[in-house]
Amino acid sequence: MMRIELEGPSGAIPSNLRIKLASDSALFEGSETGGPSSIHYRLFEPRMETASWSTDGRGGWILFEPDDQGAVTVYGLLPLAPLTLEIRDYTGHVVHEQALVAPVAGQQVVHQVRLRTVPMKLEGTVSDDRGIPLEGVRLSISNRTSARSNEDGRFAFLGIYPRDESLDLDASLHGYATRQLDGFIESGASELAPIVLERSRELRVRVFDEAFEPVPLSRLIATVPGYEGLWAQTLEPGRFVVEELAPGAGVVSARWGQREYKRAFAADDEELELVVPRHGALELVAAPEWVVPAEAWRAATLRLDGDAEWSLELYLEEEAGGAPQSEPEPLLPGRYRVRCETHQRVNGELVREPMAGEWELEVRSGELTRATVGQ
Repeated sequence: MMRIELEGPSGAIPSNLRIKLASDSALFEGSETGGPSSIHYRLFEPRMETASWSTDGRGGWILFEPDDQGAVTVYGLLPLAPLTLEIRDYTGHVVHEQALVAPVAGQQVVHQVRLRTVPMKLEGTVSDDRGIPLEGVRLSISNRTSARSNEDGRFAFLGIYPRDESLDLDASLHGYATRQLDGFIESGASELAPIVLERSRELRVRVFDEAFEPVPLSRLIATVPGYEGLWAQTLEPGRFVVEELAPGAGVVSARWGQREYKRAFAADDEELELVVPRHGALELVAAPEWVVPAEAWRAATLRLDGDAEWSLELYLEEEAGGAPQSEPEPLLPGRYRVRCETHQRVNGELVREPMAGEWELEVRSGELTRATVGQ
């Protein structure tokens, strides 16, 4: 049994910390021989937060949240296993690190760790563009720990330890454009610069081809300079809405097949239409002669004639009761050259085995082309 007890510089019990144990070898008794890992969920007090360990002796790690006394207890460690102990704050910053050795069987060991640094209190305010304080804003540091603003627009983060690097801060509230502030929290800062959120808006986008048929895009993103791009929600085929969009002009970027199409929008636009070229579609079917090993899979690389900068890889999946085939892929009309390969992972590396020969096929506008390859 190993117990780890934390103590702050003044003797007080520190909070907002996590304890990580890691090893380059097996962590637990039985894990080095492939024993069942489910028993390990009963080996920690007070609770295990996240963990990852192997059963083949290659090592792993465990992340704990200490109890109210700033301690954790671990049972079943592999005797004399070399360990690395890390104490981290909620942003992932390592406050303390040291090497340990797991106790021998039947031994009870207590490690008392006294931290030398005092955590900071980060405070700030958030308001709208008229200077009115905003309550309920969610503020997140590097997507690891968060706080909420009060009725005065003030917020505070506790238990953030000093470090040399800056931190990112996100601020979000329904009805306002989310701010993603890279490097906003500078090293050593305790009072943050005021944060201003602007009212968001909604942009509806209709996408159709040259025959006025709706286009079911795989991706549509609207971007306003100074803000992260926002993914659109699909209302129905060819109709999309972007919510919580920041004020100002920007650009809509749509992906149809393997091509990207863009259109600018103005600050006062509520609706937008985007016209894309009419596509065809391609579905590849593996010929019966194209046999691959059990752990391998079939792939085909397409290139549009005259377009040396572009190629597409399709995978032919096994279908129950049928031949392996690819999902229908939207493509621009034209003649394509197809080369087939067998893919397989060997010792963790992807190995490609090209097949001799090349196939030519034509994709027509508005039609589904179904072709057999690998024969």
